[in-house]
Amino acid sequence: MRVLLAEDHADTREMFVTYLWTHAITVDVAVTGLQAVDLAVASPPDLIVLDLQMPGMDGWTAARHLRAHDATRDIPIIAMSAHAFPDDEARAYESGCDAFLPKPCAPPVLLAALQRCRSRRPA
Repeated sequence: MRVLLAEDHADTREMFVTYLWTHAITVDVAVTGLQAVDLAVASPPDLIVLDLQMPGMDGWTAARHLRAHDATRDIPIIAMSAHAFPDDEARAYESGCDAFLPKPCAPPVLLAALQRCRSRRPA
């Protein structure tokens, strides 16, 4: 499995990348929403994890761009945010995300969400 992780905080990125690698998951990294969209379109991953609060293009906007592009429209997207208010979660789903995880998020919780989303992905 190959995952695109869009996360602007270096410590959080490192924690998730290290954990996922130990579970045989290849992780591509983006630090902005725009970079996430560009990377996903150029080389579509199996799943995308988007932090919603990123500089420049935020995760909500990135999710809408990913859903609008032929190469990425069917890729499951998991939104993550430290701002886990009900409106933020609803906005994530309205933007095209398939799941929402509040931060802080333990790596095993992210892994379980990735496995659930992957099992629901159309063949």
